[in-house]
Amino acid sequence: MSIRWIVLITLAAAFIFVLEWRRIPDRPTKAAFTFLILAVWAMSIAVSIHSDLPGPDTLIKTVLEPFIPNVPHQ
Repeated sequence: MSIRWIVLITLAAAFIFVLEWRRIPDRPTKAAFTFLILAVWAMSIAVSIHSDLPGPDTLIKTVLEPFIPNVPHQ
């Protein structure tokens, strides 16, 4: 991962943040939007640096599958 991609991801997140943040009228929504942008930015950087992270199939099997009820097939 080159530094160019990290800079590009950071600039894109900052651009979206500046454009949309002014349009949001109330403070709780602005706080949630700020958290969302920072979380997506951090995940984008992490995925671009560590390209061997598990994909969504692993997430579904390890996190969600224990909570899905076991329904017998007919």
